[in-house]
Amino acid sequence: METQHSGARDMFQFYPTPIDLATRVWKKLKNKHPDRVLEPSAGKGHLLKAMYDEPQWHGRTYAHVDCCEIDFRHHADLRELGVKIVGHDFLAMESGACYSAIIGNPPFHNGEKHVLKAWDLLWDGEVVMIINAETVRNPMSMERQRLVKLIEDFGDVEFVEGAFEVEDAVRKTSVDVAIVHLVKKADVASFVTMDLLRSMQGDAVSGEDLGSGYAQAQQLALPANEIENRVLIFNAAVESARSAIFAQAQASAYAGMLGDSMGARSAGRSDREFAPTVECVRGELDEAYRDLKGRAWASVVRSADVTSRLSSAAQKRVEAEFKLISELEFTVTNIYSFLMGICEQQGKIQIDMLCDTFDRITRYHSDNTAYYRGWRSNDKHYRSIGRRIRYTRFIIPGFSADSWHRSPPWEMQGLLADFDKGFALLSGDSAPEVSLVSVCNSRWDELKRGGRVESSYFDIRYYPGIGTIHFFPRDKKLIDRLNRVVGRHRGWLPAENLKLESSAFWEQYEKAEKLDKEIRKAVAKRGVRSYDDPFRAIDRESYDGHDQACQRIDEAMQEVHEANGIQVEFRLASATDASSATLRQLPLLAAA
Repeated sequence: METQHSGARDMFQFYPTPIDLATRVWKKLKNKHPDRVLEPSAGKGHLLKAMYDEPQWHGRTYAHVDCCEIDFRHHADLRELGVKIVGHDFLAMESGACYSAIIGNPPFHNGEKHVLKAWDLLWDGEVVMIINAETVRNPMSMERQRLVKLIEDFGDVEFVEGAFEVEDAVRKTSVDVAIVHLVKKADVASFVTMDLLRSMQGDAVSGEDLGSGYAQAQQLALPANEIENRVLIFNAAVESARSAIFAQAQASAYAGMLGDSMGARSAGRSDREFAPTVECVRGELDEAYRDLKGRAWASVVRSADVTSRLSSAAQKRVEAEFKLISELEFTVTNIYSFLMGICEQQGKIQIDMLCDTFDRITRYHSDNTAYYRGWRSNDKHYRSIGRRIRYTRFIIPGFSADSWHRSPPWEMQGLLADFDKGFALLSGDSAPEVSLVSVCNSRWDELKRGGRVESSYFDIRYYPGIGTIHFFPRDKKLIDRLNRVVGRHRGWLPAENLKLESSAFWEQYEKAEKLDKEIRKAVAKRGVRSYDDPFRAIDRESYDGHDQACQRIDEAMQEVHEANGIQVEFRLASATDASSATLRQLPLLAAA
C-alpha cells in the first residue's frame, strides 16, 4: 500500500497501523491461538509485528502467518519477518477455507469489500478489520448494508477516534476508524439432517445403482489462452477436492449416527465412526489445496521452459525461488507477474549460469587457467587477479568408471549436459546440433578405449582409469566470449563501453596463456610452499591468506610483464573518475 512517492501513495492508500490500534485488533480475537492467519493487505508488516508483542503469541512461530501485499516493494520487508506471501491482490483470492483468522488494515476507500471478501473466504474462523468509520455509519451501498447486517448477526464493531493522529503514526489522518469483528462458525454435524426418515421405503438399492452416477472426469472445454486454461483446471481440481473432503466428513457423520456394525458388537469391540472436527476438515482442506497449488505452479515452470536450458546449479537457484513463488495464489495475474519476473531476470540467470560453467572449468584443475592483471587496483595497491580458460585444452577430473560400465557415469553426464547448455547459450543456439551427452552415450565404448570423439563445441578424450575428461574447444571464439563475459561481470575487465588509455592492458590479457609458465616460475621463486599455493588461495576470498596470495601473483606478473616490454600502468582514457560501484552497473553481457 505505501510507497515512497505521493502519487503511488494515493493509489495504494497506505496507512501503517500504529501500535496501539494494532494491539486492539489482536485483542479482539476470541480464539487466542488461531491455527493459520491471513493478513490481506500487509504493507510493511506493522500490524503483524504487533501480534508478536502479545503475550499469548510468545513462543509461536511465523510459519502460521500468510499475507497478501499488492505493492511488490514491500515484499522484502515482509519476508524478513518470516511470513509467507501467498498473493498480491487479496480481492482476487479464490480460497481461504484453511484460515482460522483473517486480520487486516485494508485501504480506506474499499474497506467493506475486504471485510466481505474475508467473510466469504472463511469457512470457520474470525475476521478483524480496520476500516473507515463512515463505512459502517453511512451504509449507502448494497455492500455496506450487507456488512452492517453481518455485524448485527455475527459480530461487533468498535469505533476509535484519532487512531492515526498518535505520535507513532507513520502517516497521519484525522479519519475515525471502526474495528469490525466477525465470527463465522462451521459445524460439521450440520451436514447431517434427520429428514431421511420422512419417506421410508423398502431397500431396493444396489451397489450398481449407487455407482451409476459416476463417470471419469471429462476434459474441460478450455479457451485458447494456456494460462487461463491452467487456472480453470486448478480451480476445478480445488473444488473437486473440497467436495470430496466435505462428502467424506458427511459420510463419517452419518456412519457415526448408525453406531457399530453387528459384527463389531458381537465381538465385544467398537468400530464406530465419528464426525471429524472442524479443525480436522480444515487441515485436510489446507493440505489438499497446497498440494494442488504446488503442482499447478510446477506445471507453469515446466511449460514456460524456465529450467530446461539451465545448468544444474542454475536450476537449483530457480528451484529455491520456486519455493517462494509456489506460496502465491494460483491466479492469472500472479502467473503473468511470475513470467514477467523471469523475463526481467533472464540476464542475471544467464550470467550466473555462465559463471557456473567458468568456475567448473577453472576451479578443479590448475592447468586449465591462465592469469592476467585486472584493470583496477584495490585499496592494498595491487591489481585484481583475472583468470582465463585456456583456448587449446582444459581437463576436468573426478569421473572414474569401471570397465563394466555401459554408459558414462551419472555425474559425468550431468557435467556434459551443463556444458551443452552453457556453450549453446554462448553460441546463440537453442541446443547443440551434436550434444556432448548424446555423443558420449553413442560412442561410449570408443571413449573408454581412449578414442577422441566430436560434438558441436568440443572434441573430447576420456581416461577412465584416472577419471579425467580432456576438452578440446572447436571454436576459440566461444571460449573467448565466456572469458570476457565472466571477466566483465567480476570486474577483472573494463565494461564494453569503457576505453583504456593504453593498449598494454589488452596486450597482457591476450598474452596471458603464452606468459603463464613464466608467471608461475616467478611466483615459485618467491619461496611459495606447496601447501600454500597462491593460485589456490585466490579462489577463496574468505581465506586469511587471500590478499597475500593476490599480492604475490601481482608482483610476479609485474616482473614478467616488464621483462617482456609490457607497460603495466593502464588507465581510463576518459578523465571522468567513475567509481567501481558505478562501473559494476554498466552492461556486462556484450558479446566479445
